[in-house]
Amino acid sequence: MRLPALVVAACVLGSLSLSAQGHVFTQKFNSMHYSVNEVILGPGETLDAARKSRIEEEEAAHARGLKYQTVTAVFPAGARGLAGTINQPLEGLLTVMNYGGKKPEVSWRTENVSATDVGIPLNRDLLRTLVDNRIISKVLTEFAGMPVIFSNLELELNRVDFRGTRYYTFKDRSYVIDSAIIDSLYYTRDQRSRVVPGCKVSVMAMVDHVLPDAPLFVTARGAVNTISCPNGK
Repeated sequence: MRLPALVVAACVLGSLSLSAQGHVFTQKFNSMHYSVNEVILGPGETLDAARKSRIEEEEAAHARGLKYQTVTAVFPAGARGLAGTINQPLEGLLTVMNYGGKKPEVSWRTENVSATDVGIPLNRDLLRTLVDNRIISKVLTEFAGMPVIFSNLELELNRVDFRGTRYYTFKDRSYVIDSAIIDSLYYTRDQRSRVVPGCKVSVMAMVDHVLPDAPLFVTARGAVNTISCPNGK
């Protein structure tokens, strides 16, 4: 049985709307500057250009205030959505990013995307920027209770605690991220155990705790999405 895409304790329900076209848009996680949304298509509906445009409009309507990043997962009709498992296929994933630009960056993924890809994307460069920018750094505590995608971070330590839970630690001059590794859609338990320091790893995680000092300290739990090691090790 796979880990639920979003941990039950973190299920914070937001507003709900039913579009004239039938799909259901739900704001599942929301803070002042970030949000994660869910769309479940109606029977017979497809994610065509017109529906993408409609979903973008709904995302903008729900993103009240200044949003730096929002993510909207679009599920097929009849899906359990973010209450389901990480291996659920998506029809598409909408990401909108705006860290002060004149126009938001809007992108869609529609190929080989599943519930394990849903979360606010955070790579090394963005994490460094958030920590180093004293104005923006105040938002870091908003990640607590939020699904994120730690993207392509270099592994510092792979360990198992006294309960047998595996942890990956990612360390940089700007952050320390300690994540329990609970599951993976793509890698077996044995493969996850053999990842060595220096490998680049992406994790879909629920953030448990954030200390917004420098360096930033984050505890989380999640599922491994990608592993890339030097020389293919």
